Amino acid sequence: MESHREGASKKVQHLSFGTFEEDFPRFAARLEELGVAEADALATQLQLLVDGSIALDLVRDDPAMARAAKEAARVLLVNAGVEV
Repeated sequence: MESHREGASKKVQHLSFGTFEEDFPRFAARLEELGVAEADALATQLQLLVDGSIALDLVRDDPAMARAAKEAARVLLVNAGVEV
């Protein structure tokens, strides 16, 4: 796989979600491929958003929770220099 070059665009096309054991290594690996500094920390933050939105949806039965988590993930990714 091609590593991230200085000045090259970093873009996330799609992330799907499963369990923590499935998602965390996949999130961290993809973020590392994109050249994100502290990919493990960002992967943890993204996983917290996934788990939190699932938990809130179960409690509130409100699909707006997933939309809010998606927007929060977008902010985290953009702040990490990833084009979304």
